[in-house]
Amino acid sequence: MIIILMGPPASGKGTQAELISDKYNIPNLSAGKIFRDEVEKESLLGLKVKSYIELGNLVPDELTVQMIGEKLGQLNLSQGIILDGFPRTIGQTKELERLLDGKNLSVTFVFYLDVLHETLLQRLSERGREDDQEKVIQNRLQLHEKQTKPLLDFYRYKKVLRTINGNQDVHEVFAEINQFLQGYLS
Repeated sequence: MIIILMGPPASGKGTQAELISDKYNIPNLSAGKIFRDEVEKESLLGLKVKSYIELGNLVPDELTVQMIGEKLGQLNLSQGIILDGFPRTIGQTKELERLLDGKNLSVTFVFYLDVLHETLLQRLSERGREDDQEKVIQNRLQLHEKQTKPLLDFYRYKKVLRTINGNQDVHEVFAEINQFLQGYLS
């Protein structure tokens, strides 16, 4: 299964990716975690992306695709993959489609975690990460609306989009996702 988790910042993508990964033994690839690790290591990539992250901007497609493509190339995708935080733009989506086509694979599910704006603001302020300051948060939410939400139409057209109520408890969200996965596997 090729699973994409989409949603605004603090919608619970990372948590759900871990739950799916643990239950189904599918590798989880988190773009945000990879970026944060690179920044912490102060690698060349980390230094390039740090300024984007600090301002709440999306890392340019070229850098993101390079990083994710490299990681995907190292994995055996026949056992599936969970993509958390990638793709986030039309350009990234096209590159992912090209990469999967080259391996005779396609996206199985896109789970969009739909969360109320007020809930997101509360979750982001409670998270306490360095990139979760008010101005940065607002910018990230605006970028999500502008650049990521249009991808929903693309995946809806491909009939792989499933919208999940992300306002629920973590386990209720997972139960909803799990119903789709169980249905697919049976």
